[in-house]
Amino acid sequence: MLQNSMDSLSEAIDYYINGKKHTDERCYKFCIFMLYHSTELILKLILYREHKVLIFENIEDYKESDDIKTIGFATALKRVKKICKVDFGRYYNYLEDIANIRNKFQHYEINIEVDALIKVIISTFSTIEYLIYNALDTHFDDFGDLISREQIEELHSDQETYSNRKKDIVAEIKLKSYQKVTFEYSLDKHIPIPCPKCAETFLVFNDSSIKCLYCGEKYNSIDDLYSKDKNCIISNYMERELSRREIMFDELRECLNCSYRTLILDNNIWKCAACGTECCDDELRHYAYLKGKEDWEADIADMMEDPHYSHLWK
Repeated sequence: MLQNSMDSLSEAIDYYINGKKHTDERCYKFCIFMLYHSTELILKLILYREHKVLIFENIEDYKESDDIKTIGFATALKRVKKICKVDFGRYYNYLEDIANIRNKFQHYEINIEVDALIKVIISTFSTIEYLIYNALDTHFDDFGDLISREQIEELHSDQETYSNRKKDIVAEIKLKSYQKVTFEYSLDKHIPIPCPKCAETFLVFNDSSIKCLYCGEKYNSIDDLYSKDKNCIISNYMERELSRREIMFDELRECLNCSYRTLILDNNIWKCAACGTECCDDELRHYAYLKGKEDWEADIADMMEDPHYSHLWK
């Protein structure tokens, strides 16, 4: 089911990109069919993981024949909501929209405005990401070759899809009252910490871990989050954001651990927004002394190599 679902999603992305590139309404229609199929299989997979009998129409007869009919999209959606207790929020309406449009294309000869098709398509892309990250509790990197990272990135690079996805996540955070992962730089003033994988600021506390609602990546703790910042996404973001607010601080210092200028004083403790390090005044003074000594020694070494200062060493 997963492989077939990702195959359909992969085709849907290609149809969508080609539809925009060539202004081809037919591509959008085929995209609708592929998205419908992909979403239906994801819903069935959610049910199957709950219990394999849930994907059959007549649950009580599932052992009596090899030719048992499986449920359709509408029943799968209802069972996932009622039995698996998946909290769809606004995504439930998105799924009903894709089903309605697909059925109209399948059974009736109708014309729908391209803008309306695109709206349903990008909403369904957002819904699939939500189901992958939340209902299936995984992300696209776990699917290996079933769907390429390049396709997902190409989808995210589309401005309409990207904007819609962000709006959906903001609404989800509000609806579920998620607590965002932030750095408090002053009383009740916070800077959201970006995800070190996708750089989006949609990290939330999720049970005992931290989860990115945009890319689905999980982190065990704040320390784990900072340790995964190999590309300095958090560090650069925090240094930029604090420098914009520098007028609010008595002093903005260089961190003794990461060397970013992101160290602020909070209740007699120095806290680094870039790496999470905390230190006291004594530790900072010692670091400043060693740093000054290193800088002085480096300056002397440079002067000794400079012929303009050669007379000083004779």
